[in-house]
Amino acid sequence: MSIQKPYDLIVNIGRYEPPHLGHIRNFKNSFELSDTVLILIGSSDSARTSKNPFTFKERRDMIFNSLLEDGIIDHPFAKQSTNKNRVFFVPLNDYLYDENKWVISVQKSVTNTLACSFIKESEAKIAILGHEKDSSSYYLKSFPAWDYKDTGGYVTIGNRIVDATDIRTLMFEDKLDFVQGVVPKSTYEFLSKFIKTDEFKNLQDEYNFIKKYKKSWEVAPYPATFMCADAVCIQGGHVALVKRKSAPGKGLWAIPGGYVNQNETIQEAAIRELREETRIKVPPAILKSNITYKEVFDHPSRSLRGRTITVAYLIELPVGSNGLDKLKGADDAEKAKWIPISKIGSMGPELFED
Repeated sequence: MSIQKPYDLIVNIGRYEPPHLGHIRNFKNSFELSDTVLILIGSSDSARTSKNPFTFKERRDMIFNSLLEDGIIDHPFAKQSTNKNRVFFVPLNDYLYDENKWVISVQKSVTNTLACSFIKESEAKIAILGHEKDSSSYYLKSFPAWDYKDTGGYVTIGNRIVDATDIRTLMFEDKLDFVQGVVPKSTYEFLSKFIKTDEFKNLQDEYNFIKKYKKSWEVAPYPATFMCADAVCIQGGHVALVKRKSAPGKGLWAIPGGYVNQNETIQEAAIRELREETRIKVPPAILKSNITYKEVFDHPSRSLRGRTITVAYLIELPVGSNGLDKLKGADDAEKAKWIPISKIGSMGPELFED
């Protein structure tokens, strides 16, 4: 006779960059509380960075193989099932400037998971699993309709907490062997192959750039804050994007922009960067006269380089008799191109920062 578990669904939220033994312990705990577990994998629409080096699929597969490895779940093609445990993996996008969209996305994922499990939502007993380690764990209190189950702390090896940030650091510092005891065997095998790829080489270059960049500001008497300006230039249903030539974000598409010089206004910086990076022939005065809106983007985590605030100017240009103005990548842009606005929403993994 099977034992009735206290919950219909347990929700886990994390980036799992990469999944380690602490995460696997939490998943084991989840299945002790429910036969059905939802794992929401955060930052799933973001480009690869040294902070988020793995795709949604890579993280999903690492977790899935780890659960198989520990016998927590059965292989979907197993001839004979030995337990009822069901796991659902769902990508969770970032909404840095709209917390409600993020909360709604989590709620919708729970609704869909319950429907797939033939569980009536109005009667479902749901709990979210986690641990309040710091301010980044605030989201655990964003779902008052669900119970909150604390994991009771973190897995430690000796006196050291198993932490994904430390694992990534060791990986980028060419010390992957040191993580062998803190990640599942199948995850270590994946990482051993990943560090031989071109993707890893690009990320390692970015990691070293960010490390050197931050070190150059260590002598400052207080943490540095950087001021930038961006130009969101639209013409005929297209937006001007540039492909970055070097780290950080080498090869990613970005809004033309950069740091504000000491002798210019933020608006002047935006127009200068647009002209430098795209070689657009529209005179500065015309660009300025077609500014229709501006917005400040200041999320503390928007850039790996440190505290970086930008003002983005919306420039709406009319279409001339010859169609879209010609663009050509220049300065620190490898390419410049008009991209249909309708395509931007699906370009998350190709876009730089926010």
